[in-house]
Amino acid sequence: MRKTNLGGWVCSAKQSIVKLRAILIQTFLAFGLVFGIYAGHQAQAFGPGLIVLEGSDAQTYHSLEPYSTNFLTGLQIYSSAPGLPVLAIGYNPIGTNPAGKVFASSLLGISASDLLGYSGLYIGSPYSCCSENDAVVAGHEGDILAFHAAGRSVAVENYTGGAAFSFLTGFTLTGSQAIGYDTPGGGEGCFDGNVITAAGGVFGLGAAASTLPSIHCFGHQAYLSSFMVANGFGFNLADNPAFPGYTVVASNGGGGVSAGLVPEPETYAMLLAGLGLLGFVARRRKQKLAAA
Repeated sequence: MRKTNLGGWVCSAKQSIVKLRAILIQTFLAFGLVFGIYAGHQAQAFGPGLIVLEGSDAQTYHSLEPYSTNFLTGLQIYSSAPGLPVLAIGYNPIGTNPAGKVFASSLLGISASDLLGYSGLYIGSPYSCCSENDAVVAGHEGDILAFHAAGRSVAVENYTGGAAFSFLTGFTLTGSQAIGYDTPGGGEGCFDGNVITAAGGVFGLGAAASTLPSIHCFGHQAYLSSFMVANGFGFNLADNPAFPGYTVVASNGGGGVSAGLVPEPETYAMLLAGLGLLGFVARRRKQKLAAA
């Protein structure tokens, strides 16, 4: 009769189980790392250092609610000092003065230390409409940069891509990179039908995929999405089906687009613990093989 090497079979089976266990642990760790990075990205989608470029004048001229309050509240929440009010510079919209928000006509008499008494800075259009307020930031660029560097949020209404705000964005928009009123790309002077994106829903503009009410000239500018993403403004908060490939409200997300891809400390802890467990399993396996 043919003899069966039962001991060898058992040893081989044990080794297979050890290998399988190591593979399962590695798979679990890989899944945990990916999930942790994804969760970290979701949790950090918006945060301190937030910049929002808004091609809309609904905050001032139209006083569209609840959009206006939601927008200013988003600036307040996603700041290094969320307990402080937002300072809105420019035209004070009639009927819109939400709690925790302060309006001023200009930055004159407001020092850098005074600015730090606010969570966010909303730079409204001159005379309520319809393009960026270049004059109101002239001479205050350093103070605004220090304010932003402290993790406070900054928003520019009816941003047209001009050089006056390049100190904050790091670029100017040319040609078709910006379209609409007073932009290099020209085109539609005003438009309705803007749709809040998933990111806009997280920011708090309103329900994702909802269309903002038609109020005549809700938006005035739109920005080429591919250019904005390539230059650190990869968060599209609202767009318009009439302008595919463009965003109406663009943001850097706070601290830059890539910042959200850094794993949370808990993820690193999980990875280190798993690597330690893998080392323990490998050591036990080596000891068992040596004993055999």
